[in-house]
Amino acid sequence: MRNYVFSSCLSALSILALSVSGLAAEKAAEESKPGPSHEVHSLRLQGIDLKAEEIDYKIQRGGRREINLNGQAMIQIDQITVRANSIHAVYTALDQLVLELQEHVSIVSPGDHLRAKATEAKFDFGAKTLLLKGREDKLAQLNRYEGSRVNQLIATEIQIQFTDQETVFIKSSGPVEISERKQTPEDDFPVLQQPRNDPFPGPAPDYAPRKAQTSFSPQTDLFSPSSRPAPRTRKDF
Repeated sequence: MRNYVFSSCLSALSILALSVSGLAAEKAAEESKPGPSHEVHSLRLQGIDLKAEEIDYKIQRGGRREINLNGQAMIQIDQITVRANSIHAVYTALDQLVLELQEHVSIVSPGDHLRAKATEAKFDFGAKTLLLKGREDKLAQLNRYEGSRVNQLIATEIQIQFTDQETVFIKSSGPVEISERKQTPEDDFPVLQQPRNDPFPGPAPDYAPRKAQTSFSPQTDLFSPSSRPAPRTRKDF
């Protein structure tokens, strides 16, 4: 009788051990499964290319178009490529496009010889303005290219006004860092096709760096060697 009870206990323990092992194996298999894939979709419209995990495109009354991109969002318009976590765009005509970008913003424009990074930005093609905003822990950054030199501006907020193909006025607010360095291979712009419909009309760009008049205020051209003041580091204008 005692042996029978002992054998029954051993059998119960074996079943329990097998059950626990089975649950552990199922849990391990579940954890090893790949997470949901974040597939990036593409949509090509007239004069504009879109990419994102989620694309919402609407045509409203009067021909007003509204675009919402979420997840690895990208918009390319001729020479200009913008990326962000999310992008909201509205326009009736492409030269009146307004872009609002949120988180991990990146803007590349070979024709304007600039790259920009920010936590949020607003790009108004009609007004020809670009507003970059950063945070205290992640400031906005603008790289402007002149010949073999790279002029870099870092600030909490940067405002850019494109007056024509050769002139860009730049203002900044909050603490500012200004530096200059030589170009590196990482600064090379991608090879792009000739523009189909340049939102900022002017001579067709040859993608070779050209001297540009760039200023942070109407009175001072900080990127001009003849008028550049002593470097300023994290000081308010």
